[in-house]
Amino acid sequence: MPTYSMTDALRAADQAAQDIEAFLRARPETIRVTNVEADPAYQQMDVDLIWETQRATYKVEIKGDRLGHRTGNFFFETHSNRERGTPGCFLYSEADLLFYYFIETGKLYILPLPAARAWFLARQQDFEERATRTPIGKGVGEKSKTYTTVGRLVPVERVLKEIPEAWHARLAAPDARPFLKWAGGKRQLLPQIMAALPDGLATGKITQYVEPFVGSGAVFFRLNRQFSFSRIILADQNPQLIFAWRTIQGDVEALITRLAAMEQAYFALDPRGQRQYFYETRAAFNTGLDPAPAARTAQLIFLNRTCYNGLFRVNAGGQFNVPFGRYKNPTICDEANLRAASTALAGVELRHADFDQCRDAIDARTFVYLDPPYRPLSATASFNAYDKNGFDDAAQIRLAGFFREMDNRGARLMLSNSDPHNLSPDDHFFDDLYRGYRIQRVPASRNINSNPLKRGPITELLITNY
Repeated sequence: MPTYSMTDALRAADQAAQDIEAFLRARPETIRVTNVEADPAYQQMDVDLIWETQRATYKVEIKGDRLGHRTGNFFFETHSNRERGTPGCFLYSEADLLFYYFIETGKLYILPLPAARAWFLARQQDFEERATRTPIGKGVGEKSKTYTTVGRLVPVERVLKEIPEAWHARLAAPDARPFLKWAGGKRQLLPQIMAALPDGLATGKITQYVEPFVGSGAVFFRLNRQFSFSRIILADQNPQLIFAWRTIQGDVEALITRLAAMEQAYFALDPRGQRQYFYETRAAFNTGLDPAPAARTAQLIFLNRTCYNGLFRVNAGGQFNVPFGRYKNPTICDEANLRAASTALAGVELRHADFDQCRDAIDARTFVYLDPPYRPLSATASFNAYDKNGFDDAAQIRLAGFFREMDNRGARLMLSNSDPHNLSPDDHFFDDLYRGYRIQRVPASRNINSNPLKRGPITELLITNY
């Protein structure tokens, strides 16, 4: 049974109250927000705030949750103190609204409390019971005392689907950026992508985000900063890449320790020694001599930051084969960004999978962003070398079928790809594949090319079903 200190519980409650009060005061419909936690009359009703708006006045109960985001569940209390037989505040609060706040991720869910309570009581046996223990000190010569809180783990996504009046918002989000430079990375295209997003993201009608070709995650990090999702699935067919994402999600401090040591060792060497260190690290990465997740991910990030042109490429055998890059002062260990990325990944589902294996999670409340390996613009170009399996025209056709199937489910979809018209105006490969959908040609640039003269303006495709 997990044990949490009273100090942590009070700190979480205070943080939640402060953040939610600031959020409500900034909303245009708000007239006044009053904290009534210390008022005995409202304490009996288990009400924390009075929120006066232009439409109505609401009694608000606040729940600050430190860890629930990692499981994707609400914790609805049925007993706040089992030893005393005290029912959970979720069952007896007279509040109109429950503001359920996942503190670490800044995600806030607003539930109509009477409706949510009735819905829960009719289904509570569907949900796993969970108990936590909180120490409350001890008397002289006595053992430490605790009290036990009991509740049910209720999936966030199910609540949002089955209680239509529930809505959610993002109060704060980590300012994370991609931790790798990746062929086809979308940082340069982000303004066009953000301008083409579906309306349901801003209104809260879209509650899930699925990205089957996550790559460096530029789009994920940007959307996660602005919007709140009850479920996020990131997938990729590249095993080394997903391995790195999982390490950052689950063991970022060990990764930082390893990477900082590599950075220190690298910069202590002369240029010849740095070159040798690079190739020794590349050999160790390819042979898997150190299988520890933190060590292997540190090797991947180091190679990405110090290799030629800063990219990830593998040969037919799946081995990293990019040569040394000779950068004077590369950023190898960006501690702040790695920690921010780890926070952003809290509760995110990571899959080593083909795009087709994401279909189980996609429904009418889902936004899907598809960024497959780009179709080469010429016979000598290759945007597929980041994965040994490649992604040929047959795969592009298979992906178009997936796009149409998910469209039939009601999902909102966006796909980016290369524009064949850059070299051949008569090449209508994608225009034919996605006939009937909206196809935009947007300005972009080649940022990963061995020839600097070929890093210039081109157009790329943004294809949407809305």
